[in-house]
Amino acid sequence: MKRIFYFFSFLFLVAFVGCDNNSTGPGGGGLGGGVTPGGGTVNIQVQGTADGTGLYIFSLKPSVNVALTTVSPSVVAVNYTEDFDFSGQGEWQANTFEGFLQYDATVIQTGQAWSFKFVGKTTADNKDFTVTTNYTIP
Repeated sequence: MKRIFYFFSFLFLVAFVGCDNNSTGPGGGGLGGGVTPGGGTVNIQVQGTADGTGLYIFSLKPSVNVALTTVSPSVVAVNYTEDFDFSGQGEWQANTFEGFLQYDATVIQTGQAWSFKFVGKTTADNKDFTVTTNYTIP
């Protein structure tokens, strides 16, 4: 239920942030890696999809099961960055895409360069990680 609350919070926030289409780069998902203490690695892939109802949904796919504490999306071209508390959202399953943020599709533009900073713990061994993943809107 909290995830739905976050989705709509992002929707209203981003509706007021104008977007600029001056970023370049290939479309498709990004893959970010973070090193956890003890030498482990967490990778998180991001993809986005317009759902046909006016929303653009970002999904994440971690390489291992994780519990996120914060997610910080940013778009440098429009000076947008924000930190969202994901504590208590449960476990995000390895190798499975699951929606985690949604925005009003009218503020998402082709070529926009997004960056997502994920902070959390691996659920198997409770190790801290920080991962930054870049994603360019196709």
